[in-house]
Amino acid sequence: MTVRRIEVPERLHALAALPGCDDTVAFTARTAEQRTPEQWARAVFEGGSPVMRAFLRTGWSLALGFRLGPNGSARHVLGWRLVSADGTAAVVEQESGLMLARNVFWPDGDRIVWGTFVRYRTGAARLIWPPVSLVHVLTAHPLLRRAALSPRARS
Repeated sequence: MTVRRIEVPERLHALAALPGCDDTVAFTARTAEQRTPEQWARAVFEGGSPVMRAFLRTGWSLALGFRLGPNGSARHVLGWRLVSADGTAAVVEQESGLMLARNVFWPDGDRIVWGTFVRYRTGAARLIWPPVSLVHVLTAHPLLRRAALSPRARS
C-alpha cells in the first residue's frame, strides 16, 4: 500500500474552510477499509505506537506552542480540537500565538485523503514551520500507511 503526496484538491480546501493559508499539503492512500471521517482522523493520529503519539504531542506542544486537549477525549483527536465531523469529512484544529492549523480527513471512494492547512500569525512562524513541515511530511507517510492497513479499532 502506497501513500502519496498529492496536490491539495479544491474540495479539501473547501472542507478546511481556512482562507489565506501560508502552507498546505495533502496525502492520499488507497484502502478497502470503510470508516467514518472521524474514525479516519483517530486512526491516523491515535493509531500510531505510544512512542509516535508521544513524539507528536511533544513536537506540537514544544515546537509550535499548541495547547493540546486531553487524550481519550471525545472532543479531541490526540489533543486536537474536533471542529467538525460528519459523513463527508472530519476537521481538527489547533492554534497558538504562532499559527492556526487544520487537518482534514476526507474519505473519497476507495481512498482516504488527509490535508494539512497552516496560517501564520507571526513572522516567527515563517521560520519555525518550514523545518517542522519536513518532519510532518516524514511522519505523515507511516501514520497514514498504518491507518490504511489497520482494521477498524476505534470509533
